Amino acid sequence: VNKQGLIETVGSGIPRIDFSDDANGALLLEPTRSNLITYSNDFTNASWTTNNATISINQLTSPDGSLNADKITEDTSNTDHKTRDTIAFSSGSYTWSVFAKKSERNFVVINVYDGTTLFGYTFDLLNGNLGSLVYGSGSVDANIEKYGNGWYRCSISFTASSGSGQANVGTALNSSTTSYQGDGTSGVYIYGAQLEQGSYATSYIPTSGQSGGVTRVADACNNENLNVDYSGDYTLYLEHETLSITEYNQFQFRQETSISYIFRVGNSINVGSGLYSATNTIGFNKFALSVGSDGSYSFYKNGSLLSSGSGLNANLETIKSDAVGMSIKDIKLYNTRLSNAELQALTQ
Repeated sequence: VNKQGLIETVGSGIPRIDFSDDANGALLLEPTRSNLITYSNDFTNASWTTNNATISINQLTSPDGSLNADKITEDTSNTDHKTRDTIAFSSGSYTWSVFAKKSERNFVVINVYDGTTLFGYTFDLLNGNLGSLVYGSGSVDANIEKYGNGWYRCSISFTASSGSGQANVGTALNSSTTSYQGDGTSGVYIYGAQLEQGSYATSYIPTSGQSGGVTRVADACNNENLNVDYSGDYTLYLEHETLSITEYNQFQFRQETSISYIFRVGNSINVGSGLYSATNTIGFNKFALSVGSDGSYSFYKNGSLLSSGSGLNANLETIKSDAVGMSIKDIKLYNTRLSNAELQALTQ
């Protein structure tokens, strides 16, 4: 999401600065994912099969600022009103997501059939709330994200079995009723369908007929040679959002000569030798480490002291990052040692 609040697609090798959560932007680093939907934003294409509904193309301005959002309108049948894409599933985690905006109907339903089980949830597009679990018992994780101008990204995550199935999106009468007598005129606006293997939704990957969908390779922010070569009092600060704790990510501040890690943040990784290694947790995290020229230190995470002591080699030589599955919001190196009270306030 760019500074104007619109979804933007950038080329390979260009850092993606995301402004969806912060006016200052954050470096978006995501794992490799593939959108398995063949035509992600043309619901009139023959790859989609519409049941008891009609699709009208290019009816409204979408979250990318273009007049390219379609509308699904129910017919007068007393049944489900939806459109679907056929998918070959393998066993594992999947996430199905669609952008939607209310029209005459306030609710949208998205569901998936993996050949064995049906998973589905309704979403309240008037108030921006989750609706109800309508298929799949308790085995569905649902999420709704606001994208401005009445648009919401609705997603469900589930564990699929191997088989031939389908991904569906349709209208709902209310939070619990997805099969009903349509009036022939009511509907919702839809945009940007994405089915991906993984336990959460990543940023939208547009497709337009590519066989097998489109793959976005993993973002990687690597720097082995950011030489700081600083000794004396200092404070290191890192703020980021962890998107996944199952995918490799780490951030290091270290002394290159001895390969000892002064400060390392990651998940389920070999910590090596060093002062402290903190395990990431899903969501926003703030870390700060203050070091004195005498080798004393204090290390804080999210307002709490993790470690303190003395005897640290205070020379800082290299900052290294090797990150996937995180959004880096801020990195700072202060040439002064902050007090514990300041560290607590900084990381809260």
